[in-house]
Amino acid sequence: VEARSAALAARRARDEAWTAQERAAKGYHLAWQEVLAARETAGAVDVTGGRDRTVTRAALSAYRRGDISIDELRRVWSGADGADPVLADRERAAERWRMRELGARRVHDRANLALRRADEAAGIAECAARALLDEAVVAATEAHEAMLAVEWRASRSRLR
Repeated sequence: VEARSAALAARRARDEAWTAQERAAKGYHLAWQEVLAARETAGAVDVTGGRDRTVTRAALSAYRRGDISIDELRRVWSGADGADPVLADRERAAERWRMRELGARRVHDRANLALRRADEAAGIAECAARALLDEAVVAATEAHEAMLAVEWRASRSRLR
């Protein structure tokens, strides 16, 4: 009974892990669709190299004068080299969802292994219980036969 209860708990844990994995996979799929849409949009925008050079030179001059911080300069450079901050954010979000999906898959795999072990333990316990029951039936039968033999001998000795 305890082994079957443990197997049932393991089955529930495995099912919950599967649900979490499915949720993470769906989140990753949606996030990846957003990445693809952002890439398509970024590809449609035509940024000329001359404008980029002018912006980066102006930003570098502003940094040297102390008008902007190094972080602001980095942001200008990341935008000037064709990097799209929206796309980068979406890619990071998709990567986080991918990591969640991989983590959820590992949890599901471990839960599935625990379930197999619990089912195996329950099977072994049931087999042992059946063997003990069979032994008890044999012992009860032998005890009954012994009691009948004793009664038979007792009745024979009374007759003599």
